[in-house]
Amino acid sequence: MEDEQGKKMNAVKVFSICIKYLMGHVMKTIKHRVTVISKKDVDWVLPVPAIWNDSSKQFMIEAAEMAGIKKDSLTIATEPEAASLFCMHLPIEQLNMTGASLSQSQMSPFSTGQHYMVVNAGGVTVDINVIELVGEGQLKVLNMNSGGPWGESRVDEAFQDFVRKLVGNLVFDEFKKTCVEDFDQLQRQSETKKRRDTKGKETINIPVALIEIYNSKTKKTMDEAVKQFKGHLSWTAGKLRVNCEFVRGWFKDTCDNIVKSVRDLFRQHGMFSCKTILLVGGFAESSVLQQAFRDNFPDKRLIVPEEAGLAVLKGAVLFGHLKPYLSTVHCSSDCYSEDKEKSTKPVQTIIVAAIDFGSAFSGYAFAVRDDLKIDSENPKISTGTGFVSGQMISHKTPTVLLLNPDKSFAAFGYAAEEKYSTLFEDDREQKTSSHRSYYYFRRLKMRLYSPDRPMTLSRDVEIQDEHGKRMKAIDVFSICIKHLATEFMKLGRNRLPDLTEDDVHWVLTVPAIWSDSSKQFMRVAAELAGLDGNRLTIALEPEAASLFCMRVPIKSQVEASATVSQFQEGTKYMVVDAGGGTIDVIVHEIVGDNKLKELTSASGGPWGGTLVDKEFDAFMETIFGKDLYYRFKNECVGDYIDLHRELELKKRNVNSNDDRKETFSLPFALLKLMDKEMDTLVDQRLQIYNGDVSLKNGKLRIASEIMRGWFKESCLKTTQHLKSILQQKVCAGTNTILLVGGYAESPMLQSEIKDAFRDKTVIIPDEAGLAVLKGAVLFGNDPLVVVSRIARCSYGICVFRDFDPRIHAQEKKTVIEGKLKCKDIFAKHVQRGDELTVGQAQLHQRYSKLEADQISFVLDIYTSTNADPRFVDDEDCTYLGCLEIEVPPEDSKDNGIKVNMTFGGTELEVEARDEKYGKTKKATFDFLVDNLNPQSKIAL
Repeated sequence: MEDEQGKKMNAVKVFSICIKYLMGHVMKTIKHRVTVISKKDVDWVLPVPAIWNDSSKQFMIEAAEMAGIKKDSLTIATEPEAASLFCMHLPIEQLNMTGASLSQSQMSPFSTGQHYMVVNAGGVTVDINVIELVGEGQLKVLNMNSGGPWGESRVDEAFQDFVRKLVGNLVFDEFKKTCVEDFDQLQRQSETKKRRDTKGKETINIPVALIEIYNSKTKKTMDEAVKQFKGHLSWTAGKLRVNCEFVRGWFKDTCDNIVKSVRDLFRQHGMFSCKTILLVGGFAESSVLQQAFRDNFPDKRLIVPEEAGLAVLKGAVLFGHLKPYLSTVHCSSDCYSEDKEKSTKPVQTIIVAAIDFGSAFSGYAFAVRDDLKIDSENPKISTGTGFVSGQMISHKTPTVLLLNPDKSFAAFGYAAEEKYSTLFEDDREQKTSSHRSYYYFRRLKMRLYSPDRPMTLSRDVEIQDEHGKRMKAIDVFSICIKHLATEFMKLGRNRLPDLTEDDVHWVLTVPAIWSDSSKQFMRVAAELAGLDGNRLTIALEPEAASLFCMRVPIKSQVEASATVSQFQEGTKYMVVDAGGGTIDVIVHEIVGDNKLKELTSASGGPWGGTLVDKEFDAFMETIFGKDLYYRFKNECVGDYIDLHRELELKKRNVNSNDDRKETFSLPFALLKLMDKEMDTLVDQRLQIYNGDVSLKNGKLRIASEIMRGWFKESCLKTTQHLKSILQQKVCAGTNTILLVGGYAESPMLQSEIKDAFRDKTVIIPDEAGLAVLKGAVLFGNDPLVVVSRIARCSYGICVFRDFDPRIHAQEKKTVIEGKLKCKDIFAKHVQRGDELTVGQAQLHQRYSKLEADQISFVLDIYTSTNADPRFVDDEDCTYLGCLEIEVPPEDSKDNGIKVNMTFGGTELEVEARDEKYGKTKKATFDFLVDNLNPQSKIAL
């Protein structure tokens, strides 16, 4: 077979190399779950189109054997049959059935005797089979294999024909030949458009290289090129805006062929009883193809299952497990069938679900509690995978929220970025500004962090969106959390069809360096989002990551394989959680029974991956000027988002040893903002870099040395902070550093930490970016694994004491019931740096009435960054809130209350007990200050 340049190579060899590569990825993933395993322990399944002939199937067998799969370990599965098995195991609500109304007896499409048609719409071919479920759940194919080469690649060809017509054959051929990377990017856009619901207009970014070739060859502008399409297209700032009706025309040929083939099959003898069409495969996710089936077969029931593009792949696993034919398949032990009585459901929660609401990216993960018990050394934890950006499917999505003008939810993550970009392009084309009426929030989590002193938050605090419009922060955060929780529930019901929110224990991750009021803010936001506070745990991110590394086999630079839990009792190690916004650092010690003891209080700063993004923007300003780049950010929102997505990928390529140049494809909109004078200025600025930075054909080429500079401040501040922590006496003997978090995947950060601590073992687990998320699930299942923590602040209560002129300032003197008192005394319960044992009350303090007629004790709680604060109004003190306990006014003034504070968990619990009546009031403390008027009237 020939490659793209016409060079020939043996086809079996090419296929075997591909299979071998995928096998390597499979084995690497399996070894995360089963540490001791080899290829001979695996049964391999290769799905193939049903319309393939026997020689094609034999070809795949030979390629697999050449790749190292033994014949007795290999099964060939036809794609429609594999997809059938997948759908048979989905709960009925996950099948997404639409179309003709059916009788109750026909509600389940997968009962014995039922006939259904499987249309497997793949990339190149479409397979069509009619299948009957016979006795004991076995599959019987009722027709000869049918179908044809009408997959989604036909749409790609139509898209290429469109571009070819737009610019002409000569221009298109030269572009395809000389600008391979740009051509691939253009094709990837086609992939995205095929799956989108085609309404309004679609936006296509035309590569700068194609525009320049067109201008050079034809001496025309793109405005002239679009005129031939008679209003179906418009040209704005390097973007084609195409009417969706025109886009649907690219699907016509393939949809017509598929519909005709299906209709012909229905006309065959014996097919009348087939009432259901099962549409699967990657092309099945196209809304245009789905609508073609609904329009042409209104009397049939159409099923497009969730994860239609993975139906064949996941079904092939079932096919291999149950080969050679499927017998009756029972639901796994942790599923609840619809005919079970509700009483069989356990009362306690059965799933732990964690939401990582990150500074840059967010996501969720979950596990069934029974799985966490069964596989204690390598727990089965699932993550969300429905976050899609173009061709990329991610476990996390950007922390970006878009709200409608009425403040209702519009979109989150990648979807929010894309929808907002579309709104912006619509406005630019129509010369309106309606997108500004929407609320667009980016990276809002960092609004809850102040590097200088603990923040004091209230439920009424407001934050601004990207246009300066204000909205209550608690409402914004709760909408985000509600969306992520809803997405999890959809995924969770794939495994447990009867899953309700009462079955879930929720975990919400927060940076360890956050203030108490910031943590409380997140709890309140979660409860406002509908999460039950009694089934909600706040997890500190470094602790969660530490638990993940304790349970999952990880590799270090010196060890072949290890888990933190294999470290001996007494081992000390540092956890560095490098996230998008912050770097969190904690030192842990392993104590008895694989429990953790915190040796240093959480510390760190805003030195995460977004600091690199800021350095990139600063670099772009030096090239294009602050004013022009500011215009680009504000006038070309979609292009700015695309540029930063490209940066996100480049950050993972930059390392300390590479001398290559990285290439950024600059948006045409940015280049169009430049006039001739600006062109000259940019050329002059580029000369400063002595060839390390160049701009040609819309490509910005940057030397690795320049890009490494973007990481300098972040890496320097991080390593300096780690050194200061390790110099502490309590950290003596700490020889291991665990580097986790999304930013931990940066080779630059990795190498800087390794170079700075050559005497330490640096461990970077696989899936470092998911360590916090998966570890939070483990924390929710066993929150007592951390036995003690170190107090980051001093905590106390505002009291009055007898005035002593030798130590008390005159302005603190006041007279109460004829006695001189000193006000605003900080009565310390906990000193900064104290070890706080989980669940164990700290210092017990007794307080008495200040005035005889008091009817309650009001405890005003303060915190201080000072280890020994004197007064609550000192500069380093922060008012947190209050707790009130009522007492009868006729009681003696000498009657008092005893107060203790229980720390060590991720939140504070305060208990006040009336001495005389034994009346106790206990509450998780509310750090959100809605009333900044302390009312303390108690004496010490």
